[in-house]
Amino acid sequence: MVTFRFITITVGDAMLDQKNFLIVGLTRNSERYIESELMHLESIFADFGQVSFHLVESDSSDNTLEILSSLAASKPNLTFTSMGNLESTISVRTERMRVCRNEYVKWIRTTTSRLNFVVVVDFDGMNKKLSKSGVKSSLNREALWSACFPNQLFGYYDLYALRCKGWVERDFLPTLRSQIKKTDSPSSGTLLTSLTSYMREDTVRRRLIYRNMRILFPWGPLIYVESAFGALGIYKAECFLESDYGSTRAEYTECEHVHFHAKLFSSGKQLVINPRMLNSWVNPYNLNKIFFVRVLRRVKTLVRGAFE
Repeated sequence: MVTFRFITITVGDAMLDQKNFLIVGLTRNSERYIESELMHLESIFADFGQVSFHLVESDSSDNTLEILSSLAASKPNLTFTSMGNLESTISVRTERMRVCRNEYVKWIRTTTSRLNFVVVVDFDGMNKKLSKSGVKSSLNREALWSACFPNQLFGYYDLYALRCKGWVERDFLPTLRSQIKKTDSPSSGTLLTSLTSYMREDTVRRRLIYRNMRILFPWGPLIYVESAFGALGIYKAECFLESDYGSTRAEYTECEHVHFHAKLFSSGKQLVINPRMLNSWVNPYNLNKIFFVRVLRRVKTLVRGAFE
């Protein structure tokens, strides 16, 4: 029989088991915010145990690499891998992400024996509202899940990664693209023709996307899903021994998270969205639920195009 010994630490009035967290994620052209995001995440998860980071960078054209090198030199708990210029050989963005995510899977598998949790993060400003209380609400119910994902107050936005019976059951992008293509107007059409085409396109987007950005009330129960993400996921470390993000295929555009979660789900792992763990309130994605915002953004795009 193997006996595990846990060290307890005091956090406020509560006694919590010491846990080891590895925070991983991808980054590109993040010189303006990468350091602040790392500090924010460390300040939250350090309340619950030991925290380390491993980032995978690719295709940056700013000073991201220099900043990561400087941070790694000053922070013993931070390491990173640079994949160089992938865009020149892998044109599809989702496939580049698949390659980079599999790189941190390799890293995790060399350290998983000492890890309790792996936290996968998008370093793009979408986790600004993540709080200690939100994370604690997930960790307090860790017996109920193998992977736990956050909520966004104005509507759950990451439909690309979502698979849930009665909500989003399949990849909606092929349907979206085919139906929008039917709404295209001739390039020589009048302004009225273009407006009519846009309204038809917007109807398709509203039905397939914005209506599915459901508001999940923070006091609600855990929502069991087959896949989700939403800029952050807390995983039991053993999940990364069972699955990866798949191999690259030029024609393959389905979200890489869906592939990763499919094997976990089929093996009986429990994946949940925790409505209490908010990481964003209003963001550029769920703000598009407002018709006026969508129209304003389309006008800005048209005006910008006219002057380029």
